[in-house]
Amino acid sequence: MLTGCRTIDDSGPVAWAPIEDCDGTMPTGPQMISDPSFSAFVSGLRLPQNVQVSSGGARVSTARPDQVDLTLDLCLPGSADLDGLVPVATDLARALKRHELGTRTAALSVACVGPDMQGRMEVRDPDFQVHPWDGTPSPAAESRVWEVFVE
Repeated sequence: MLTGCRTIDDSGPVAWAPIEDCDGTMPTGPQMISDPSFSAFVSGLRLPQNVQVSSGGARVSTARPDQVDLTLDLCLPGSADLDGLVPVATDLARALKRHELGTRTAALSVACVGPDMQGRMEVRDPDFQVHPWDGTPSPAAESRVWEVFVE
C-alpha cells in the first residue's frame, strides 16, 4: 500500500494517500524506511500535504556508538530549493526531539529527492543531541543549525 502526506502535528497517525507527483516515479511511504523504530516514528507524523517519504534508515553512529544516525529522503513535488526543505526538516527535528528515538539520535539528515530534482539536496544536523530543536533561541536561528549539502 502506498502512503501519502500529512501535516506535522501531535494528533496522531491518519491514513496516508499517494501524491501523484511522487507516485509512479518511486516507491513511497514509511514502509520504505529500513529501521522499524524509525519507520514507526515517521508513520506517526503528520507531514505537510505536499511531502511524501521516499526512503530512510538508521545506522549506528560512528561518532557515538551508543546512538544512531538517521537519514530520511522526502519527495517534495514542486519544491527544488531549501525554502521547501528546511521548514519540513525543522518540524521533523522538533518532533524527533520530543520522541524516545530522539534521545538516542546522534545525527539527523533530511534530503529532498524526486522527479523535479536535478540532484540531491540535503540538510544535516551532525550534533542532534546538542541542539534543543524547540524554537530557541529563535526559529530563524534554529533554521541556521542545518548544514547544507547539494549534489
